[in-house]
Amino acid sequence: MAKWHWRFVDRQGYWLSKGQAQKMYCKGFDGLHSQSAQAVADSFYGSLQSWRKKRENGDYEGLRPPYKQKRYFKVQWKSGAIKLRDDGVLRLSNGRGNNPVLIDWPSEKEPKRVEIGWDGDQYELRCQYNVEEDGEPKGTKSLF
Repeated sequence: MAKWHWRFVDRQGYWLSKGQAQKMYCKGFDGLHSQSAQAVADSFYGSLQSWRKKRENGDYEGLRPPYKQKRYFKVQWKSGAIKLRDDGVLRLSNGRGNNPVLIDWPSEKEPKRVEIGWDGDQYELRCQYNVEEDGEPKGTKSLF
């Protein structure tokens, strides 16, 4: 996303909004569910917004916008791409025509969001659940 963003800025002379970038780059991306591709754009534009806020507050020391292409970037699946099968296998969709990621799941609860990322030594699976008190959803519990 960073490479595409800065290439567009260099060639066209203006910055795309997050919605415009998602429409332009996140449709039909091979190997990823569309929501997973949009999550990459969300992360990049979140970093860009954080950089802008710090710059507005006068914090310039060591401050640069996100510009490098990540070698190991996390892959996220939102609730629409997650399904817990009856046989205890978590199915993470990778979009139409691509094989899903299948994971033996120890819990009976379906996670709200799943992420696979590199921790420096190995890949790790992170998930996020809805927390319920008295049968009512109260928030989320992150296992990141």
